[in-house]
Amino acid sequence: MKKMIALLMAAVLLLTAVGCGGSADNAQTAATVWVSYEEDSGKVKNEKNKDIFIYSWQQPVISGQSEAAKIINTKLDNATTAFVYGSGGVQELTEMAKMDWNENWFTCYALERTVSTARIDSAVVSFRYTDYVFTGGVHGYTGEYGITYNIATGDQMSLGDLTSDEASLMEFCREYIVAVCEDEGYAYRETLLPGYQNSLDSVLKNWCLTDTGLQFIAQPYVIAAYAAGTLYFTIPYAELTNLLQKQWQPGRLNQGSGDVYISSAADRSSADTFVVDTEGQPIALQVRGYVYDFSLEGLNSYKTNGVNNFYVTEQHLYSPELTDGTQFIIQLAPEAVPNAMIRYKTDTGTEHQYFISASDNGSAVLTAVETLVKTDD
Repeated sequence: MKKMIALLMAAVLLLTAVGCGGSADNAQTAATVWVSYEEDSGKVKNEKNKDIFIYSWQQPVISGQSEAAKIINTKLDNATTAFVYGSGGVQELTEMAKMDWNENWFTCYALERTVSTARIDSAVVSFRYTDYVFTGGVHGYTGEYGITYNIATGDQMSLGDLTSDEASLMEFCREYIVAVCEDEGYAYRETLLPGYQNSLDSVLKNWCLTDTGLQFIAQPYVIAAYAAGTLYFTIPYAELTNLLQKQWQPGRLNQGSGDVYISSAADRSSADTFVVDTEGQPIALQVRGYVYDFSLEGLNSYKTNGVNNFYVTEQHLYSPELTDGTQFIIQLAPEAVPNAMIRYKTDTGTEHQYFISASDNGSAVLTAVETLVKTDD
């Protein structure tokens, strides 16, 4: 059954004050961009009640009611529709499995799509799509590709959109990848196919933007043997200063570090609301100072020999930067055990991780991961 991992209920205006003690008079408004994910999975069984095909997919959703957000979300939705109903998709493999399952060689077919956010900010949103398919044989096949959108217009971007000199950018990137591959210390040097340089054109068409650089993705068999897997070549932005237009290079406020804390109250009319469990109590969170790479993730837990073990099940939300005064409300499952985790970084790159525990009376506490993951008997 399809489920919305994170449900965006309202738009938010964030007050960006000058320092932690900034007043409303000094504030400016800015929109926070969130990425949430829809997910679906299913199984097809034969008349003997055995699985003959399993599938799952993720689809990112961009927050906001701007025309650009609507355009991007429509394109993301179209990609999912093609994944389900298009060539090699869920519907086609379902029919194949129904025809093939009685063959001696048959093994349960599988199709999976996962999506991760490589970078999102006020300029771009860049995704990595990873598709896996198995229809028999020694192994399945994994393909990964990047898609980048202009966050202001909703247009899908080509490499040429990043520069005023596409030829020079392409040549520099080609030479950079060859230099990496020819380095004696390159881990996959021995797996490279003869004449791999002739296949770099397809690699240069498969790219995304990350927080650290322009990343190219080489699928298995394109320039190296299958055993090498998917290869990644990330060119740091510092190497591309004269080739990438400044507007596509990431920037941060550099206003210092901050933290996230539980607020006693939040104005629902000016706060995002995210529902993890519809039966739970709402909990207000607020940002003090500036935090980066914020994510809210769902958790499951189990106990072994008196030790608490927690594992992240899915990413719910992501935002690259939250500014001073940002507030949002999450609604968690009512159990007293942790059922969500927040992660964020300070401007020094230090990562902080906290479990969120909701009590029976609706109050909540943030508990550092290293404190809670221990024997509690």
